[in-house]
Amino acid sequence: MKINGLLLLFLIVFSSCRNSNHATIQIEDEVDTPDSAIRTVELDTTPDYDSLPREDQIKAFLEDDLKDDIPIMSPTDRKYQFEEVDLNGDSKNEIFIQLTSPYFCGTGGCTYVLLSSDYQLITKFSVTRPPIFVEKKMVNGWKTLLVKSEGQFKELVYNPDTNSYPDNPSFVEDAPFEAPSASAIVLFEINVDLNTFEF
Repeated sequence: MKINGLLLLFLIVFSSCRNSNHATIQIEDEVDTPDSAIRTVELDTTPDYDSLPREDQIKAFLEDDLKDDIPIMSPTDRKYQFEEVDLNGDSKNEIFIQLTSPYFCGTGGCTYVLLSSDYQLITKFSVTRPPIFVEKKMVNGWKTLLVKSEGQFKELVYNPDTNSYPDNPSFVEDAPFEAPSASAIVLFEINVDLNTFEF
């Protein structure tokens, strides 16, 4: 019957989706005629990450980026916080991730990760301390960042040749000023509680 055929088709599709991101199924025409044939249909069952909450997408990035480290990390090491800001004026927020557990921190600071709005790595900063100041001043189409390293402010400028900011502020020359501007956006401000997530 037609209803049984539809039910069988649904079960085949459902079973195939559970086993693979790209499932291939064969459908045999119901009526046995010379024109009947077996048709192959490929189904795309790739998860729609864009529909996930921001923290879940960041978690997916970190789990992939740190897959070699995760087996030796403790549960308390696998925590992060994040903030968003548009750095290049395209009306899409880039994502700063703060990793501040002992696994990611040393005497010089901690690891911070900067991702594009579509979760591509821009910069993985080492030995960086909060807060991070985002200035209105733009160089090479991106806002400059100001961080403190070894007691001095460092101005981090986007490099179009590497498509990144300097990843180690301690190697950057001291900024020509002693404080951020009053208009700077402050990320990971000290004594401001942010939601903490696990990966």
